Amino acid sequence: MFYAVGHLSITIFSGRKPWTFWESFAPRLIGFGFAIVIFIIWLNRGQMTGEWNYFLTIRRQAMELRNYPLMSFRSLRNWPPNWAWIEGAKKARVSGEVGRLVKIVPSLLEDGPLYLTMEHEGNRYIGVLLFDDRILRGRVCDCLRNFCGYTIAEIGSVDSQSLGLASRDDTGSIR
Repeated sequence: MFYAVGHLSITIFSGRKPWTFWESFAPRLIGFGFAIVIFIIWLNRGQMTGEWNYFLTIRRQAMELRNYPLMSFRSLRNWPPNWAWIEGAKKARVSGEVGRLVKIVPSLLEDGPLYLTMEHEGNRYIGVLLFDDRILRGRVCDCLRNFCGYTIAEIGSVDSQSLGLASRDDTGSIR
């Protein structure tokens, strides 16, 4: 006996003699039940709302660099960096996403930090980005070099996937 449903085909009994009826039939029955559930979900795809729709659809969410989960060092967020004054007329203390990125210099050490230089109100400041993941450090360094001249706030709001970093889908997993 042979059943066909769309592109899914199921053979109820194969040519060999099964040890028991359940051993032969149960896996096929479960597979067929799974196909029916998928078919019902497909039929109702436009009508599902709320938690079911959230659970069943996986779509890419834009994730800003400032919220990227791996932008951290030892579980502490590293964006925006803490800024230290290095030159300028007025020694002022700043914090947050202020100023424009002037240059980025990676440490000579493979796992070392990235040094960011930024300019704000005629003064220059240096910030340090530390990473747990050296591969991510290299990717962020390559990406940030393209953003010299942009404001720190603009860089923080850039979509992480456009930088070549993984994004988070609706299920919460990073891909």
